[in-house]
Amino acid sequence: MSKIYPVGIQSFEVIRKGGYCYVDKTDLIYQLVKTGKYYSLSRPRRFGKSLLISTLEAYFLGKKELFRGLAMEKLEKEWAVHPVLHLDLNTQKYDTPEALTNVLEENLKYWEDLYGASDSEIGVARRFNGVIRRAAEKTGQQVVVLVDEYDKPMLQAIGNEPLLTDYRNTLKAFYGADGRDEVQQGQRVQRLEQSDGHFPVQPLCQYLRHHGTRTLPGLGGRHSAFGRCQRAG
Repeated sequence: MSKIYPVGIQSFEVIRKGGYCYVDKTDLIYQLVKTGKYYSLSRPRRFGKSLLISTLEAYFLGKKELFRGLAMEKLEKEWAVHPVLHLDLNTQKYDTPEALTNVLEENLKYWEDLYGASDSEIGVARRFNGVIRRAAEKTGQQVVVLVDEYDKPMLQAIGNEPLLTDYRNTLKAFYGADGRDEVQQGQRVQRLEQSDGHFPVQPLCQYLRHHGTRTLPGLGGRHSAFGRCQRAG
């Protein structure tokens, strides 16, 4: 029986439940999440970066039924359910400092409703740090951070140096969150960046810290990132 190609569909769950044609590369995804520490994947536009993020989300949420008949079904034995923090920066026009803050605030409020908040955490970066820590403590599982279009705010601010600087400073601190504070230690963050350019194999926040955004390669394309915050040892 013929299947329909999932043109324009970026949801792994929709593709699987809708019976669309899906080329199984979940064995590679399994290798990706089980080996290595830092990755940099260079891919052109429209090559399935957002679909990969969606597939990773389904995997880390333990949705085994979506992988029935795929390589991942046999490879994965535990199917642990992790707390997943999925941030999509594609749904906003970034032309003011508040535009980025509003998106981050909206997502933080949703996560804080799930995992709790602290009045002592001031600013989006500190709040994000607290969410990661509490999610790990509450669930006893590694925290997975998925970011789609992680550099879109900076791309839209090119040519506006004050706005670009504001976005760079905000995202540098935000992406640097790993769930640690003075009391809760022993956690580390693993990140995977996907881009249309060629990013160095290091966390995005570290790249921004050393290079800024004007030297960012592949500025014409769209980008996604996958980060996994996990307890050490």
